[in-house]
Amino acid sequence: MKLAIFYDHVLEASEQRGLSVREVLKRAKSFGYDALECSMESLSANPELTREMFDSVGMSVAGVYKYFNLGNDPLDDGPAGLINTAVYYRADSILVNPGFVSREVDERAMTRRVGSSQMRNMAYAMKNIVQYAAKWGIEVTMEDLDDAAAPYASDVQLEWFLQNVPGLKICFDTGNFMYADVDEREAFIRLRNNICHLHLKDRALHGAPGEEPKVSVTGVNMFSAPVGSGILHIREILEELKAMGYDGTLGVEHFGAPDMLGYMEKSAQYVRRIWNS
Repeated sequence: MKLAIFYDHVLEASEQRGLSVREVLKRAKSFGYDALECSMESLSANPELTREMFDSVGMSVAGVYKYFNLGNDPLDDGPAGLINTAVYYRADSILVNPGFVSREVDERAMTRRVGSSQMRNMAYAMKNIVQYAAKWGIEVTMEDLDDAAAPYASDVQLEWFLQNVPGLKICFDTGNFMYADVDEREAFIRLRNNICHLHLKDRALHGAPGEEPKVSVTGVNMFSAPVGSGILHIREILEELKAMGYDGTLGVEHFGAPDMLGYMEKSAQYVRRIWNS
């Protein structure tokens, strides 16, 4: 198993604590992180210097992600740049968020809204992306995104993409199914045979002073939390993964954390303890 942290979290911790990015990377390594989850944008400015910095502290790149508009522009050549970035940084996989559609009046209808023309365009584009990435040994994933305008927010919608895009894999985000009013344990059972990457995200019902919540489709305020300290069934999912012999990436995620470095340390301690028990 490879434990990863979002590079954006490293950058946020650097700003919050007044530490250099390299120092935060060193601390993340000491907490037990092996790798980084990176947006394509964060890797593009100075690739040689960035890769040298990662290598110098013993951190690899586990996955690279980017948002596209493939529902309206299925021939966009942007995903090729994402794959090339992943190859340069020796990443195992890419996460493609293929775009958005108009929100329904009843956002809970997202669990049933499959097969639209924009989704078919996305699937067409994703097929081409999977085929190109395979030439480089890169896995292509989609995740359950916590946005009603994303037609891949629920397990039902992700299953539709799996059925229509041969070779596609799932980046399972433990925290985003709550947004869509889907039980993360049931979603895990439904999708587990296609999971090759995870984003470990927990949710709290109460946040720090001034922290802005993410509001679910049912009106529940969701706040960031160190992994294992919130209300989701993280331990059960980790134990099931271990029993399955999972050896992929577990990417810790808590955007919006008021003390990012502290959350990073607590999350790593929890995941390592459960995984090694």
